[in-house]
Amino acid sequence: MHKLIHYSANSEITYHSTVQKAEDRCKPSGLWISVEDDYGWADYCRSVDCYIKTLEYSFKIELNPTAHILELRNYANLIAFTEEYKIDDRNGRNKRISNIDWIKIAEIYDGIIIAPLRNYASINTALDWHSSWDCSSGCMWGEQALFVNKLERNLEYENQQQEMNNEYS
Repeated sequence: MHKLIHYSANSEITYHSTVQKAEDRCKPSGLWISVEDDYGWADYCRSVDCYIKTLEYSFKIELNPTAHILELRNYANLIAFTEEYKIDDRNGRNKRISNIDWIKIAEIYDGIIIAPLRNYASINTALDWHSSWDCSSGCMWGEQALFVNKLERNLEYENQQQEMNNEYS
């Protein structure tokens, strides 16, 4: 079972089902969650020193046991997934060869989790869509996919902000 967190600059979130659109290619639309047992969103934000404000609030996420969540855990899973759901879009707006048909996936699944995240695109260009995922994470779009359990003020974020304020005082 993964430790799942949704980070936000807002103290409230609402979760609702999200319709996938044709222009969604590399990443689906929905509520993004970080998989904290691997290289998650907070790790990514700190490593690139960007999006730090999004770490202000954290929400513990629990998947609904009846939800149909697709989990991709390794190279073989990613290859099989890409082969089944890829879209050849060479003549489209996005020049990548392999994009993903999130509309088709949303007809079957309530969400997806890719963890652990590894840079497989460097060894297989068919997985170039996967290189746009920044960290071990998931996206939920089905109405019954998850429960938002608890809002927590992110103390690490607050401490970092206080240190920055002290530096400039």
